[in-house]
Amino acid sequence: MRILFIANYSQLYGANRSMLTIIEYLHNNEYDVKLILPSKGDICQELDMIGIDYKVIPMFTQLYYLKRNIKYLALPILDIWTFFKLPFLIKEAKKFSPDIIYSNTSAEMTGKTGCETYIAYSRVYGFGSWCAIYNGKKRQEKVYKSE
Repeated sequence: MRILFIANYSQLYGANRSMLTIIEYLHNNEYDVKLILPSKGDICQELDMIGIDYKVIPMFTQLYYLKRNIKYLALPILDIWTFFKLPFLIKEAKKFSPDIIYSNTSAEMTGKTGCETYIAYSRVYGFGSWCAIYNGKKRQEKVYKSE
């Protein structure tokens, strides 16, 4: 089974550490996995050590982490730039031909890659997790609350 992971940042913080654990487990159990990243970062060293295939497609996905005054000035330009990078992401996904796409963010891009199964997963510290699963055109959404 081929699983394509998409991350929205390239550092090794909580969400990417959790995703890396999943990727490593699947890789060690003979799944064909690949990760698409928006930039080079700390996670690349870990992926190289484990032997996981990844591709960097430069996109600016951390718009909401910028300081307020910079964010609102740069947002339209960075949104347009990222929009024009989307075909490269779709092309890479089609080339890998995954059975499942796992997005480590709440962003959803179903139907654009030809993949039947798509999972969007987001974890918010102190709140819980949100997961949307698409199988074909049917969507299931689950919210898991933290205890």
